[in-house]
Amino acid sequence: MNGQLDRESRSIPGSGDSASPIENPALRILVVDDDPDFVEAISANLSEIGFQVTSHTDSRSALTCLLGGETFDVLLIDWYMPAINGVGLLREIRNAGIETPVIVLSGAGGEFEEDVALDFGAMDFVDKSRRLSILVKRIRLIADDGNGGDRDTAAPEAITVGGLSLRRRSCRALWRGAE
Repeated sequence: MNGQLDRESRSIPGSGDSASPIENPALRILVVDDDPDFVEAISANLSEIGFQVTSHTDSRSALTCLLGGETFDVLLIDWYMPAINGVGLLREIRNAGIETPVIVLSGAGGEFEEDVALDFGAMDFVDKSRRLSILVKRIRLIADDGNGGDRDTAAPEAITVGGLSLRRRSCRALWRGAE
């Protein structure tokens, strides 16, 4: 099985709040990974702490789900998958106008994979060997939009002053178009 998650380790090591549900139990997560053992483990872990999890073990069924109108707060997409890899899936959903935040997961990713994932619109890149608590914190940061859960839909996506652009949803800064 890829990663450090298994069915027996459903607590969040080092989080201090593994027994309590998350503050926003309505967060909907889509997990897309071709490893059924990993999907089962991460889905169980995320569900146990209060996320609503839907999973697919192939990119095509996940794409069909998203194009069919299913909505989620965060997508967790594996980098290496047959047929359509994670970046291909990310490109397809962005081309379809779906702007749901994406975290790309990889068990063997390096700087190149991370750069490509971020270039194609992922908001984060997490190695599968990281603790569940790190992934949960990143999901919360992205889903909360960096505002502690207060989503202000009237606020602009980006604030630009001269050559500086601050992107609200991705919590990224660009200087004259470069990160």
